Order: sequence, then structure tokens, then C-alpha cells
Amino acid sequence: MTTCRIHPLFTLSRKDEDMKGQIKIGSIKAHQVPNTIYGNFFEHLGYAVFGGIWAQVLANPTFHGDHNLSEENINTLLTDGQWLTRFFLEDGVPKDLPQYWSPGIEATGFGVAILDDATDEQMPLPWKAMGGRQSRVVPAAGRIGHGLRLNSQGGVVGVSQGVFLPTHRVNKFEVNVWCRVDGESCPGTLSVRLQRRMGEAELLTTSELMDVSCCWHKYTTVLELDAGTISDFEPVDFCLVWSGEADLLLDRVELFPADHVSGFDRDVLEALKAWKIPLLRGPGGNFVSDYHWRDGVGVADLRPTRPNYVWGGLEYNAIGTDEFVKICELIGAEPQLCVNIGTGTPEEAADWVEYCNGDSKTAMGRYRAKNGITAPYDVRLWEVGNEIYGCWQAGNCGSEENARRYVEFSTAMKAVDSSIKLIATGNPFDFVEPGPHWSFVTADGTWHKELFAACHGSLDFVSLHALPENERRMENVTHEHAHYALMAHPVHWERTDIPALMELLRRYNTKALLAITEWGVLGTSEMRPRIDNFGEAVYAGLFLNFLARNAQITPIANATAILHGGCVRKSAEQVYFDAQYWAILLHQEIAGYWMLPCEYRGPGYDIRNGTETTPDVDDVPLIDIIACVSDGGDRLIIMAVNRSLSTNIPVEVNLPDIQKYAYAQAKVIISSDPVAVSCPTEPEKFRPINHAVSLDGLRLQVELPPCSLVQIKLS
Repeated sequence: MTTCRIHPLFTLSRKDEDMKGQIKIGSIKAHQVPNTIYGNFFEHLGYAVFGGIWAQVLANPTFHGDHNLSEENINTLLTDGQWLTRFFLEDGVPKDLPQYWSPGIEATGFGVAILDDATDEQMPLPWKAMGGRQSRVVPAAGRIGHGLRLNSQGGVVGVSQGVFLPTHRVNKFEVNVWCRVDGESCPGTLSVRLQRRMGEAELLTTSELMDVSCCWHKYTTVLELDAGTISDFEPVDFCLVWSGEADLLLDRVELFPADHVSGFDRDVLEALKAWKIPLLRGPGGNFVSDYHWRDGVGVADLRPTRPNYVWGGLEYNAIGTDEFVKICELIGAEPQLCVNIGTGTPEEAADWVEYCNGDSKTAMGRYRAKNGITAPYDVRLWEVGNEIYGCWQAGNCGSEENARRYVEFSTAMKAVDSSIKLIATGNPFDFVEPGPHWSFVTADGTWHKELFAACHGSLDFVSLHALPENERRMENVTHEHAHYALMAHPVHWERTDIPALMELLRRYNTKALLAITEWGVLGTSEMRPRIDNFGEAVYAGLFLNFLARNAQITPIANATAILHGGCVRKSAEQVYFDAQYWAILLHQEIAGYWMLPCEYRGPGYDIRNGTETTPDVDDVPLIDIIACVSDGGDRLIIMAVNRSLSTNIPVEVNLPDIQKYAYAQAKVIISSDPVAVSCPTEPEKFRPINHAVSLDGLRLQVELPPCSLVQIKLS
């Protein structure tokens, strides 16, 4: 049977007999699949840090006013916040759970903080003055930056913030308040409260801080709720109420669930640990091009709050180097750090290497020890820059300048520790002409030539980002067309871009390998595959198959899942899982197995006017399949993906020594809606389920549902 292609329609065949696939698996082992292709990516974006893995519940705990949010962002937050308060309880029952993946909201950095219809220009978002006393709550200088002044006037004044609490697992909460009285010997009481937000402002629990000093001091107390006091998804108001003869100055306030793990959210940590992430890339991404690592080390409550100039919102630097490495330790991942070559310097990067890897005799090693960590972290993998070719990066530059920076930075970093491995910034636009959407991107075909020539064959790795977008260049095509175009992207890369880059590497006499340090489908259309919906799981299956087939040249990869180091999400303090989470979890079972050759015959299609980086692709197979065998040959795993949106495709698999396998089982990740999303009330919506497979001693037969990822195990 030959490949069936009908262009430009996606009705691939009008005859049922044409819609079958035949797979022939060979017996010669190729290479082992490294677990490092299943790395992930952690960036200070949206709810990844604040409202995510960092357990602290409050937004803007430092009362910072320079949040780098546009009026549109604020209006979006206001609208969403009010909607949240209306939604969560309707007759005591959660209704119409929202989906928290919207670039307009996610890029704010405020997580799911609840704002009210109107904001006082003087008040730092999302705080509000209680009782309509805005004039008595004003910005003021804190210990190291911003703060609030509660103007007593001999009465009662307060501030509040709407929050969600993880009462599904804990009812006790730790409160930290940095404050002082603005005057000598002025008695007063600071009341810390939780109040019901819906309906009447019912007091749920309170704790009083007495004898507040005229010097800055950290006050700690505990708030405890009776079990069942509030329901899941019910917001409450966290309140600070001051009663005293003098004004109260606030500097920082924190609200932690009592079961946090070193400041991290217990549910998120457990989900990431179960995922067995081998590499965790951070702190960016785009964020790193204006990130200075010294902001994130030292005494936590003395670290500066900065506007997040890349994504909007605020960066409190609660998770810096030490905390990031701690996350990696807790979940069993190896840290992969990305260096700022946009606004940073080679000296800054070298100092960071020394801080992580230097012994206590070095200057930065002593600094690390002063911060409580004696032993070096021994971070082996460092990425030198991120997408510096693009106008969206601080300090973006052209080909020649990037090559110069890489040489300077790599020389300085390896002078500190010659054993580290470095990833240079590659450029996917070197292979295509960017469309009109890009105001500036270096795409003159010289990026890699300049880099490779400057390095004289001394490169370790070169990065590429595989980020097809679901709308750019495809504004005027159907959603069906967009789906098939996006699912053709890994084919184009495997056939065209990767071979071109490898040929260029060899021409310049370098033994460097590739690191795909970001991959996934981006875009704003909810009706097409993108990082938060089921379509991304199908794309993930295809891309991971591509990585496994080419692991000898692409041994490192990081999924761009944006939130919490992967598609582990948290909304309203409830953790849930996107489809991509399950796709990666299922696929990574082949790590350590040996690749076997696969030959496919069956239906396929051509694509024209595809994505920005994959405009045209011929002969795209509907079925993508890989097969791997264990060291001893007693276990075999097949990963199969059906690109079709509508057609069940029966597949017959011929493999050597099939008689020695007595048992076959299959699991499938599937959805009736190709762009369905998960939500907090359906946290495991896309968990793999059992699937029918036939093994009769002579042949293996399985039917692949439309838009699905199927794992078949033989033993």
C-alpha cells in the first residue's frame, strides 16, 4: 500500500480499505533513549512561581506600585477578578470553572489574585483599603523599598486582599508581618483576620499582634480555620486591621499554608516529583535577558522587588538560585541554568558559576556559605543566553555580536570551572524567512556560521527552540488546516532544519550536539492546538518520537509548558494536569530502551501554507510510530500517534521474534474534543486509559483512535 495524499483537503481517503497502516519493525538496535530528552522549563511567568510552586498565598506582599502592567492588563484583572467572585459559589456549588490560560491574564504575574471593580490609584494592586478609608492608607517607604502607611487618626484602619486557600489539605496558616509603629511608646493592636468574602463579611478567624515596636520587626502568628468552614474554590478576604494612637508602617506580609515544604507548595512538588523530570531549565526563557542573579540570593525578606519587565507584574525574588536548586533537589531533577547575555556581563556570569560550583575558599563560594549552603551545587549544564536574536529580548543583537558575546561569556565561565557544559544560542529563523509579524529578528542565514566560526570547534551544545504558533501566518485558514499544519512541524524539523544545522556543524569541525531547550505549540487561538489543550498532547507525542529517533544528536530537550515547570497547574490553590503532562509521563517510560528501526506504509497528506517555521511539508504520515526494546530484549514498547482529527486507523505491526512475546497491553490518551482543556474540578481528565490490542503470536493489531497517543507494551 502506498502513501495516500490528497491536497489540499484533509479528507485523506474515501475508501475504508485505504485507511490502514502497516508497520515493519527491524531488529537492529540503533541508540538508547536518554532520559534527558524529557527535561522541562521553569520561568518566572504567570503562575509558575507566585501563585504556583511558591506556597505563599498573597499577591504583591511587598506593596510595590511599579508593576509594569498596562491599563488593558489591569482591566483584564479587574474583570476576571470580579468574575471569579461571582463564579465560585452559586447556591453553594462551584459553577462554570474558568480556564486560567490567557496571555492577557497569565502575563500579569499576579496569579489569580482577586481585584475589585475599582482600584484606588494610591493602593498597590491587588490590595484595597477597608471601609472606604483610602485616604488613610497611602504608600510609604519600607525597610528596603515600598510599603504602606496605615493612618490611625486614633481610630481603626485596615487593608485587605482576596485570596484562595488550600483548605482541601490544610486549615492552619502561618502569617509573617514586617511592620513598625511610627512613633515612640505608642500602643496599638494589629489584628490579622480571615473574613468571608461572599455575602456578609463574616469573621472566620483572627489573631492579634500586641505591643508592636517602633523598630522594624518580623511578627509571626498562626490563623486556623475549623474544618469545613469554607468550601473548595471559595475566596476569602485576608485582612490587616490596625488600632492605635500612631500610624503603622507595613513593609512585607506573607501568608503560607502550614504544610509548605521550605516555602514550596506541597501539591505542586508532589506532582513534579511523580513526573520524574531529569532536567529543569531556569530561570528563563525571556525572563533571563533582564535577570541579575544577585537579586535572588541572600536574606529572603531583604531581597529587592523588581518590576518584571519581560512579562509584566512583579518579581519578589523569593525563588533565586538557592531555591531553584532546592526545587531540583526535592523533585529529583538536575538544574540547568540560563545566563543573561542581554543586560548581563561575562563577569556576572562567571561569578554565578563560582557561586554555584566554587568551594568555600573562593569569593563567591564564601558568599554562598554565608547564605547557608556550604557544599557547592556542582551545576553542570549552563545555557548562554536565550533567543537573543529577537526583538522581544532585552539586549537583542545580530549574528556577529552574538558570536562575540558567546566567546566572551563562555571563556569567563569556563575559566571558573572548565568541566561545565555550555549551550550556545542557536536560531531557528536561520532556516526560514520570518513573516511580517516579526519587527526584528536576525534571519539572514549567518547566525550559526558566525557562531561556529568564532568558536573554532569548541562548542558543547547549540540550542534551538521548536515553537510553532497556532495563528501567525495561519490567520486565514480553517482550524482543521491549522491542526494538520502544526502536526507536520516535527516532520519538517526532522527532514530539513535539523539535518541542515548538523551539516553546518560538521563543516565547521565541531562535535557539538543539539539541545532543544524549548518546545511546544504557542498561540492565542483556543480552537487550535496550543500548550494548554489536548492538541498539545498529540503534538507532544509526535515531538517526543522525533527526539527519541534523533537522540544521538538531540540528547537534551525541555518542554515549554510555562507553568510550574510543566503542565502541572494550580488555580484557586487546586492542582490539576494538562494533557501534555500525561503525554510526557507516558512517553518517558522508554528512557533507557534501545531504538529499533520502523518502516511505515499508510495514509498521509501534504500541507501548504503551514506555520511560520514550517510553511510547506510533503508526505506527512498520519501515523507516527517508534519502537524500543529493553536491554535484555524481553520487553518492547511502541509509541504511536494518530494525527487524524476524525479517522480511526487500524494498524498491523510486524516485528521480529514476535513469538517470544506472550503478553500485550495498551494505553491511550484520547479526547472527543481535540482542543479540550482540563480544570480544577477535573484534575486528571486526560489520564491514560486501557486500550484494546491483539497479539496472536504472528502479528500485532491495534486500532488508533483519531487524535490520540497510544502506548503498547509487549513482554
